[in-house]
Amino acid sequence: MPALPDDALPAVRDAIARGNLIEAIKIYRERTGAGLKESKDAVERIAAGLRTPEGDAAPATGPLRDEDLTQIHGMLQRGEKINAIKVYRERTGVGLKEAKDAVEALEKRPAPVPEAVPAGQLTQVPASRGGCLGILLLVVGAAIVMRGGL
Repeated sequence: MPALPDDALPAVRDAIARGNLIEAIKIYRERTGAGLKESKDAVERIAAGLRTPEGDAAPATGPLRDEDLTQIHGMLQRGEKINAIKVYRERTGVGLKEAKDAVEALEKRPAPVPEAVPAGQLTQVPASRGGCLGILLLVVGAAIVMRGGL
């Protein structure tokens, strides 16, 4: 398979991010001289974020934002693989197989580490995120108060 020049990969990814796979395939074909099917397959791999045309692991710079990756990793940790695939498809516009392959690749990567929360904000849990974390914070806070406070 002809290698895609380094300067062409951003243009292909940009077209993918805008949801224009046909343009991405056209760019790939023009820059590599590859056939239609070969170019389509390569662009789909790039869109899935799994591999570059050369077979190397692609960086996690796709149309997904960090928030999307965090959400998908959370779903995978809760055993909601189908929902994770749906979210991936919605955010990237790729097909079912590409989304499934990408989510399975994400499953093998470590989950993103959340940013540190300043100590003063630990008690400010949003109502929509209360759940288990809210209960845990209440129990820890109660234990601190019962032991004599901070």
